Amino acid sequence: MRMALCTLSLALCLLLPALSQQHWTPFLGERITVDGTAVNAKLGAMVQLKNLTIFVDGLEGWPSDWPAGTRVRVTGVVISRDDMPVVDPKGPISAGVEGSPTRFLLSRPEWERL
Repeated sequence: MRMALCTLSLALCLLLPALSQQHWTPFLGERITVDGTAVNAKLGAMVQLKNLTIFVDGLEGWPSDWPAGTRVRVTGVVISRDDMPVVDPKGPISAGVEGSPTRFLLSRPEWERL
C-alpha cells in the first residue's frame, strides 16, 4: 500500500507542471490581470506566478535595468500559440509544428512595475 501511494505521489508531482499550465485554458479570450515576477526567456518576457508562467505578447524582454525578482502587474487577453520549439532527435529544432507544446500569452498587454 505504501509503495502504491509513493508511486501515485511521484506521478502527480511529475504531471503537475503540465497540468498547471492548462490552468489558462478556461481564460482563453478573457481579459485578466496577473501579479508576478518579471522573467526574461528566449521566447520573450514572462510573468512567473507561484506555480504558473504566462508570456507577454509582443514584449521581447523586460527593461534591462530591472533587478532580478522585479514584481509586475500585467493585464491582457489570454491567447494560446503552438509555437514552442520541439527538438526532433532526427533533425533540427523546429517550432509551430504538430505536437508543439502550447504556450499561453497575454495579448494587448498593459503592464506596470510594482
